[in-house]
Amino acid sequence: MPVDNDRFQSLIRRAAFNAELWRGTVQDLSPAQRAMAFVGAPTWSRINGWPILKQNAVGDGATSGNVANIVDVTTPFWLECIFVSTAGGTACYALQQGLSTFGGFVWYWSVGAGNKLVLEMYDGAAGAARSIAGAGGSHMPGILRHTILAVTPLSGSCWVNGIPSAMTIVNTRAATNCAPRAVRVMGTLGGCCQTMLARAWQGTPTNEDVACLAEQAKLMVGGW
Repeated sequence: MPVDNDRFQSLIRRAAFNAELWRGTVQDLSPAQRAMAFVGAPTWSRINGWPILKQNAVGDGATSGNVANIVDVTTPFWLECIFVSTAGGTACYALQQGLSTFGGFVWYWSVGAGNKLVLEMYDGAAGAARSIAGAGGSHMPGILRHTILAVTPLSGSCWVNGIPSAMTIVNTRAATNCAPRAVRVMGTLGGCCQTMLARAWQGTPTNEDVACLAEQAKLMVGGW
């Protein structure tokens, strides 16, 4: 299926955060153009000829300085990532701007929770405000996948390679935004994953948006 290029370009222009690592850069390519830099000692790998950021140890990744919230976690927002965990025994962080005592969010792959993607949102006081997780076994280690996760205050949706995936939601406290804080792609707990892109948008994706981004990703990596 051909990619809807007009829709794709519109989505990219409207992204709140856009780390297209496949371009060989760690800079935020959204209209905000936040400066990013390596943290730790990551390297570059390749998938289908495209660069991909390779985390070799705990702490490796890319980070900004302290910046205002890339998305408002009190209203709908959504995230996109192409990544693969190359170590089955550790968690891998895909994108974050938050911490339990500060608010914000962390999006990560969890081996301990059953090989699935988890989005933790925080209230900045008691800790986890809401946890939205994909189905167990939906993101096994060693397999590259394109994932989109969309969240509203009390619900969530997930697509893996363009296909809807079941979600579970834990906790019902309201999430809060964090004070200016670094945006990180990988770079915290865990180790050993490879990330091709990490993006964020405010709002809710349509089925057409998801299909467009999934098809573009499929063409880039050479198929699933």
